[in-house]
Amino acid sequence: YRLICRDLYAPHYLDRFFVQIVFAPNTWYCTFASEGHFAHRTEMASLQPDHSPFCATRVGEAANPGPAQLEEIRLGITNPTSIISKVANYQDLSKKLQLDLITASETAATAKAQLQFARNIRKTYPRMHWSPPVPAHRHRSDGDESLRGKAAGVAIMTTLPSREAIGTLEPEWIATCRIIHSVVHMGTNKLQLVTLYGVPSTQKDSASFNNDILQQALHAISQVNLPAIILGDFNVDPFTLPVAQKLFALGFKDLKQLFPRHHGKDMPPTCRDVTHPDNALVSPEIQDLISQIEVHPE
Repeated sequence: YRLICRDLYAPHYLDRFFVQIVFAPNTWYCTFASEGHFAHRTEMASLQPDHSPFCATRVGEAANPGPAQLEEIRLGITNPTSIISKVANYQDLSKKLQLDLITASETAATAKAQLQFARNIRKTYPRMHWSPPVPAHRHRSDGDESLRGKAAGVAIMTTLPSREAIGTLEPEWIATCRIIHSVVHMGTNKLQLVTLYGVPSTQKDSASFNNDILQQALHAISQVNLPAIILGDFNVDPFTLPVAQKLFALGFKDLKQLFPRHHGKDMPPTCRDVTHPDNALVSPEIQDLISQIEVHPE
């Protein structure tokens, strides 16, 4: 028999509720109770004959139960300076460190370079997310598009299901080629990532620009109700900028702050044994889930 429901109230999580079925002539009544207290009673329609082999069967669930829960994911943060010639480097990183996702700040990738790199890395990382292509560093005399662009551009390469977050970044910030916002699926969970590339301190008004791009990153993640990581080459300590007050208020911590918790010492520099431009800001919901932080010379 198939049960046809007229006005059935069903809680979102039935496994947290007790369900009591009360039989009456030709009619079922269903009462939902939570922690011993009756919460709702509703009449359910009469039983009707149904000879379908799929009746009362959760079709396909056993054979196709949906995405598995991942026990661990590994993220890498890199600055390739120019990504087009680094396919082998990223393949080696993937093989050596078993990275599920890698961010790249300062790709210097033109449109032609983006297509070529994505094609060459596809077997290792089938999914790529790019900022808009950067302008060519030099124009070729033969009129062909250059592979090397100006010092900007960010990207994500991953084996995980992922998508671009739509409408969360202001168009003028997208046009800088220094920030992208993505949502990554990790089994049944999701995580939002903002990958950025800050301006070097040698450039004029770099502190103001880097503060503003971090403000834009926080604005973007506020529009998606998921845990977040802001990561990349910041080219500055974010907690020395005015945006630090907002980071503290939201509970963000960077890798330098989280590293001693796991290793009992300060995090090694990520650039020339001096500074920590490559970094990540982690939202409070997932800080306790981080199990290891490593700095690799590659």
